[in-house]
Amino acid sequence: MINANTPETLSELERLQSEIKRLKRENYQLESKANSYRKKYLRYHAFFEISSDPFYITTYPGPPTENYPNPRDYLKQWKIVEVNNTATRIMGYSKKQLAALSLDDIATHNASKSKQARSIMTELVNPIEKGQMFNIERNHIDCRGNKIEVEIKGQAVSIGGVKYIASLARDISYRKKLEKEILKSYRLEKHCRQMLQREIANRIEFTRTLVHELKSPLTPILASSEALLNREKPDSLNAELARNIYHGAKSLNACISELLDLAKSEISGLTLQKISLLLNPLILEIAGELTPYIQSHKQELILDLPEQLPAVLADPERIKQVLRNLLNNAVKYNRGKGLITLRAWARDSLVTISVHDQGRGICKKDQMNLFKPYFRCPQDRAGTEGLGIGLALSKQLIELHSGEICIRSARDKGTTVIFTLPVFSDTGRTSGKQDD
Repeated sequence: MINANTPETLSELERLQSEIKRLKRENYQLESKANSYRKKYLRYHAFFEISSDPFYITTYPGPPTENYPNPRDYLKQWKIVEVNNTATRIMGYSKKQLAALSLDDIATHNASKSKQARSIMTELVNPIEKGQMFNIERNHIDCRGNKIEVEIKGQAVSIGGVKYIASLARDISYRKKLEKEILKSYRLEKHCRQMLQREIANRIEFTRTLVHELKSPLTPILASSEALLNREKPDSLNAELARNIYHGAKSLNACISELLDLAKSEISGLTLQKISLLLNPLILEIAGELTPYIQSHKQELILDLPEQLPAVLADPERIKQVLRNLLNNAVKYNRGKGLITLRAWARDSLVTISVHDQGRGICKKDQMNLFKPYFRCPQDRAGTEGLGIGLALSKQLIELHSGEICIRSARDKGTTVIFTLPVFSDTGRTSGKQDD
């Protein structure tokens, strides 16, 4: 019989009790760690499962040998270890089925010389070996044999001293479809643009040829009619006939020139010869030139100019062309015995010039189209001459001078055309662009 009260027995019991306490403490610590790991696992597993894209964890066999026969033999070594629910839903396999597959079973590296096969080393293995994230585009095959275009992003991770590959495979089939449609649209747009450019070039060439053919016979008509005017008595019938021929030919010549200028502007062919220009003498010159024409229509031109306008950097011939267009329009659309007022003023580094007539005005709907080539108000198409390109050309010319042009009009209150030009500064620049 063992005596429980012997010193040896009591010492053994104390040792066992102490060992039990130590084991309980270690067990408690292990349970705490296990609970901590369990919480971390649940947290990361939740992230793993919440992804809307397929998530794969595969083995990594290391880089392929130099003489591996084809990509399939290498990819068979990439065993699928874990996937999320999204992968099973998209691929059509269960987790157990996917865990029995390799990348070779779901990838399409069937041809050893295919583009995807050739890029395994450069796009996949090399970044992994350098510890970098890889980003590749591949085709996956689901359980039904359907091809899915995916973008795969992943990186090597070490778990328990073993290297695995964690990757996310995003379906980019819709993006690829859009890219193909965009590429198709781009090619169609490029083809249409080239055709349009050819048509524009053909039209420009036709316009130039037409202008040449029309101007050639006009030159002797203008010269001969002007010579007849100088020979005949001013109040004779012959002088009146010669005057009609001369003014008609001059008007036609101006229309032809505007047509050519508009064609040039459409291909950026208009050039300016800008100089430092004082506008007062130029405006007075145009007013003197057009006064007889205005008076012949029983109208009156009123000038409202300051003593001296600041200089602008402009092409004098082109500014004259704009003023002629605006004044001619004012005469054509003015009321009988109406006034035409040409005003000019300088403010805020801009010179502003306006031409106002007392005509019947232009409705809002038509005002929006006045600067379009060949547009004419419906009520004016039968009663006035011209091609409807004067305002369009004037807009092009003013914008080439870094200015702006606009129209203000109201029914029975007349029309005002206003344009601005930047003031010429001391440094040789305007407030807009440099000299062209």
